[in-house]
Amino acid sequence: MDNGSDIPVALVGRFVSPWLATRDADWWVDKLDGFATDLGATTIRTRASRRVIDVNGDPSGASLCNAGPFSRVTYGRFRGGSITRHYGRPEMGINAIQMELACRGSIHDPAQALEPATWTSPYDPKQAEPLRATLQAILIVCLTFTETPSPS
Repeated sequence: MDNGSDIPVALVGRFVSPWLATRDADWWVDKLDGFATDLGATTIRTRASRRVIDVNGDPSGASLCNAGPFSRVTYGRFRGGSITRHYGRPEMGINAIQMELACRGSIHDPAQALEPATWTSPYDPKQAEPLRATLQAILIVCLTFTETPSPS
């Protein structure tokens, strides 16, 4: 699964807790955004843990975190990931969008204490459906925007 939890064997010993490093991953994102490629969008995934390399992080190491389910920031402190800023070129018709999601949108917290045997919880399609529907609606609006000719 390309959930971003792999840590190369050569690096495992450099982590205080390799398990904690693998917990911070994009769990089940392939199920959440599986519709995106069918709509013509490009998605980026990696097998490598973001604790090894954060392909969506700011090269300076600045925090890009934004907390809260279904929250957003418009022209505020959260400016999007490095990929969006680096590759997005709206003036050339190259648009990029980044959506940061909390895993609680698609899985339940384990009933037991968090430990390797209880993490991660299985994907819950019923719990994920509102989030999936929202993501799909947002992506459709974004794709429609990119296909709309700009006024001359």
